[in-house]
Amino acid sequence: MPPEKGEEVVRELPCIAESAKDYTTSFEKLAVHPQMDAKGNGGGVKLRGNEGIKALRGFIQMNPSLRSPALSSGMGVPVKTLERWLSVLKKQNQIEYRGATRTGGYFIVGP
Repeated sequence: MPPEKGEEVVRELPCIAESAKDYTTSFEKLAVHPQMDAKGNGGGVKLRGNEGIKALRGFIQMNPSLRSPALSSGMGVPVKTLERWLSVLKKQNQIEYRGATRTGGYFIVGP
C-alpha cells in the first residue's frame, strides 16, 4: 500500500533538516544608536524634534547606505516621521542619497 501524501513529506523532513545543518547564513546586524535598545526601539524615550534628527544622523553614520524603510524599522519610527527628519538633514547638507532609486541609500556628507 503506498504511503499517504502527508506521510511521505513527514518522513523526508528529518533528512532535509539534517542536511541543512551544514549550511549557515549570516545576517549583518545594524548598529544601534545609544538612545535605542537592542530591538531598535527608543528604549521608552520619545525622540522629538532635534533629538530625532540627531539620532537619525548618528544612525546613518553607523549604518550607511540604508534606504528609508530600513532606517524606519531600524530606528522604530514611522516612515513619515523619518522622511521629515531626512528632509531637514538634506536641506542642511548633512546627508545625501547615493545610487539608484531602488538600490541606493543615505550617506553622511563630508568627513
